[in-house]
Amino acid sequence: MKLEELTTTEQLEQFLNGTQAVLFEISSVKKERYDWIRHELIRFNYLQRGKIDKGIVIRYLMKVSGYSRQQVTRLIAHNRKTGYIKYHHANVPAFQRRYSKEDIRLLAKMDPRYDAGPLKSSVSELTPCLTKNPLCV
Repeated sequence: MKLEELTTTEQLEQFLNGTQAVLFEISSVKKERYDWIRHELIRFNYLQRGKIDKGIVIRYLMKVSGYSRQQVTRLIAHNRKTGYIKYHHANVPAFQRRYSKEDIRLLAKMDPRYDAGPLKSSVSELTPCLTKNPLCV
């Protein structure tokens, strides 16, 4: 049996309990997985289901997609609110740089001055150099 042949929540529950063999292949591309989740929500008429049936559909989506319960719930909420699930790829770095390249160069120049191998100075000793104080050159 294939995933497309699962049509009722009873069949989904059998699949989740492992009593029904099902062949499935899900894409590794996020956009295609999001489209598949949206398609399955429509196919099983998720928004009109009762609480127990919704839980079964969520467990099914988790098992096949590999997403956590929180992620599936978030995607369902987004679908309920907007009518679609869209993948947004962030093009910004995850963390903002604290020190500029120039700060790192200054720290590297200071390292031999302290004669401690790797720089083990306290922040109070480094502060004048990080604030570009002309006394620290």
